[in-house]
Amino acid sequence: MTAPAPSPIPADLRDRILGLELSRFRPDDEVLVLEQECYFAHPLERVSTEFRKHFLTLLPPHLQQTQPIADGPLRVGSRLIATPMFLTRPLVAVEILALDPDRFAYGYLERGPFCGRNTIRFSRDGAGTTATVTLRYQLVGILTAIGWRWLGGARFHRRLIAEGFRTLDRLLASQAVAPAEGAAHA
Repeated sequence: MTAPAPSPIPADLRDRILGLELSRFRPDDEVLVLEQECYFAHPLERVSTEFRKHFLTLLPPHLQQTQPIADGPLRVGSRLIATPMFLTRPLVAVEILALDPDRFAYGYLERGPFCGRNTIRFSRDGAGTTATVTLRYQLVGILTAIGWRWLGGARFHRRLIAEGFRTLDRLLASQAVAPAEGAAHA
């Protein structure tokens, strides 16, 4: 089953997001770090390529909806709106900062619930690949702090990462290379 097509982003919202700057850490507030890893029994190039190709659809819509604000392929500088299905369903605007084979990163835009960056690094690990997600962030506002610390926001974010990794692993497994037709059988 495919997810319903997202509704178009209203022009006024798109224009507001295009006018935002990347958020900056505030010098008096604590910088927090959340890190999570997953091993994939597939080569780095394949894991990284499929991650970048399917980034917008790795999370099921009942957990988070992610939409680019402009048509076209994702690239450095692309801006997205993520709506996590948690409590107040905040709109989180981000900008893609890196789309490298070994690193995917985005930064939170100002006026959102977070300041900071989220980086996914892919590294060779034996015959497979380890993906490491590092979120370096500051919470913005008392409601965000309450939701994040005491109402399960951090746990929900870890669940989003785990679900994205599970979806990617299923996608990679479903695309396992089959023997070529006419290949010799033992």
